[in-house]
Amino acid sequence: MIFVIYAELINLELILIFLKYHDWTKELLLVIPNDSIVKAKIIKIIKTNEKNFPIVVDLEILNSTSVNEMPNFTKDKIGQTIQACFRQEDESNLIDTINDIHVEFTGDERGGRFFGKFTK
Repeated sequence: MIFVIYAELINLELILIFLKYHDWTKELLLVIPNDSIVKAKIIKIIKTNEKNFPIVVDLEILNSTSVNEMPNFTKDKIGQTIQACFRQEDESNLIDTINDIHVEFTGDERGGRFFGKFTK
């Protein structure tokens, strides 16, 4: 009986250590499926060390359109600047240009990120 209680306490301690040190930011999920196409001015492009998303782009949202009647989390960002992660390597030639970009939000009530894809 004492051994079982001791084993359960060790498991609980391991779980608490995991919860304390786990990086939850790497496990962002879609709030709900969402998509939009924005017309945006590219303000700034920042290179990152992230393998999957090597650039972060500051976008000034000029217009936002829902895609296939899905929720649109950029609709209330018109006139504002957002940061979006992109898979493209380098698009520095696009600074100060206006582009159509697919944007979706990934995260939850604690926060999240916008992800973009140029619609060339």
